[in-house]
Order: sequence, then C-alpha cells, then structure tokens
Amino acid sequence: MLDYLDRNYGLMNNFRNKYISLLRKGPVALQFIPTNLDDLRDEEILNGLSMLGFWHNNAEERLTDLKELTEKLNSDIVEYLKTQ
Repeated sequence: MLDYLDRNYGLMNNFRNKYISLLRKGPVALQFIPTNLDDLRDEEILNGLSMLGFWHNNAEERLTDLKELTEKLNSDIVEYLKTQ
C-alpha cells in the first residue's frame, strides 16, 4: 500500500503543481475556483483531473479495506490473547 501511495502521490503531485496556477482558493476550505475556464478545457488538464479523482477514490477504498483488515486482525489478536 505504501508503494502504491508513494508512486501515485508523486505522479499526482507533479500534475497538481503544474496546474495549480490555473486555480485560486475559494471561500470554503479546500475549495478551488478556476481562474480561466477555457484553460481547464484543455484535454491534458481534463484527463489529469479525472485521474486525480480516480486516484483519490481508489486510494480511499484501499485504505478503508486496509483499515478494516487491520481492525479485524487486532480483534483476533485480542481474542487469542484472552485464551492464553
């Protein structure tokens, strides 16, 4: 999981840094507003934004699964230790 996050974070961070100048911070936390909508219609930008969304959702799903597996393992260990 760490390899996956490291590899994809680097790719997404490069994209974000390249295009962050096309956005400005909005009035709400973590809200960004395009400075020029025409710039955001560029195919490379649209593909990159799509990939950012996909990566975020995929990473969130993987981390949720990993959290559930870790909690189950912890519970199993606690139960095992109670019997010792």
